[in-house]
Amino acid sequence: MRLLLSFNIVRMKAAPDIPTVFELYLKEYSLGTPLLIIGPKGIPEPIWKKLESAYLSAMKTPAYQKFLDHIQFPSILHGAKETLEDMERQSKGWAELLKITGIKEKEQ
Repeated sequence: MRLLLSFNIVRMKAAPDIPTVFELYLKEYSLGTPLLIIGPKGIPEPIWKKLESAYLSAMKTPAYQKFLDHIQFPSILHGAKETLEDMERQSKGWAELLKITGIKEKEQ
């Protein structure tokens, strides 16, 4: 079996010669599999900013970077704003991918 395409946002460390679907077909979208933390709606801004700061700091630690290397996952640091923007692009990207592949929703 041979890997032909990656669905990661960036090329995989384990297969750097394999292009991503975004490089070839969905240049303006992303369909990554982010590692993120989500909380309930309505968290007061001072609290989520403190959580975001702690999360971003933790993602820069050698231990976390070692974990990412171990699972061969790209290190992409996003705060709340960037994560929301990325999720909106992903939603559009999935719709475009379904259109490109001809996959249609099953009628019920």
